Amino acid sequence: EPCAADSPSSPLDHLLNAGDWEYDFDPDHNHQYNMNYIQSKFNNLVSQFTAELNEVSTWDSLRHQPRLQVLEVFCSPESELTRQVNQLGYRASRHGIQEGDLSSKGGRQQLFKTLLESRPQHVWFSPTCGPWCAWSFLNESQSVAGFQHVQEQRDQHLYQLALGLVLYRYQCIHQRHLHWEQQIGRA
Repeated sequence: EPCAADSPSSPLDHLLNAGDWEYDFDPDHNHQYNMNYIQSKFNNLVSQFTAELNEVSTWDSLRHQPRLQVLEVFCSPESELTRQVNQLGYRASRHGIQEGDLSSKGGRQQLFKTLLESRPQHVWFSPTCGPWCAWSFLNESQSVAGFQHVQEQRDQHLYQLALGLVLYRYQCIHQRHLHWEQQIGRA
């Protein structure tokens, strides 16, 4: 099922606002909410990446390509999913580090160009899971140094989560799918 709603008052409207902290808190109830550093950085990254996607969408050089069924993001060059989809006669492509470093604006621009030109029905998103896996929760509870190390890893990889949210929102708006490979949170 596509995740975009058919009407503005659909019960699925909240999905389009996923990750938007202002949407989650009703200002009429005078909630006291102070954003911490990570929340602020995440929101700034989402805004930055959304602006970058919007910028790429205005490029004159964009040309529609044959539609992809699957676009993998943060995958290895030997990804089995893309290979199998192509072997079945469908169209799939990868965006791993070889296609552009997604921590850089240029790498994200290349991804956004592919997204806009090939209009994938499914985006398969595989961010680094290490900083949020169950082992990290265990490691951060062992010592102050362990806690600091895990927090630094989360900070370094936060851009991946923000990019995932931007791609999710884009796919929803276009009534297409995003599949998030790793669970974020406690296992």
